[in-house]
Amino acid sequence: MSNYKHKIPIHLDVSDHIILGLTTRQLLLIGSGVALGYTVWSSLSFLNGSDAGLVCNALCSLVPVAIGVVAAFLQPAARGLEQWAMVWLLYLFTPKIYLWDLFPDEDLAPVAQLNAPVLDYEEEDE
Repeated sequence: MSNYKHKIPIHLDVSDHIILGLTTRQLLLIGSGVALGYTVWSSLSFLNGSDAGLVCNALCSLVPVAIGVVAAFLQPAARGLEQWAMVWLLYLFTPKIYLWDLFPDEDLAPVAQLNAPVLDYEEEDE
């Protein structure tokens, strides 16, 4: 009998933490939200002339950041919100009612009139 010891990994479903205890998925979602927020901020920069416009621009640019942060940390039923969004989109684009209808006889008539030869394979006696 040998005394070999093997290390068995037990945390296979745990994601690696990259920076500040955040996983790669969380960093990507937060970074995407920040990037979209900056894009909105720069697109609405014409509003920065007045105080009310500056507040409106700040609120509009914080919406994508907030969505990114919520999507990074909220996981209902152990699935990320991006997976739930894909499930919802697949549900929207799949048919809800399936109909089965026989072809009318008129549609099958040309097929019945074909004089295609029937292949008969005869077994040869050996």
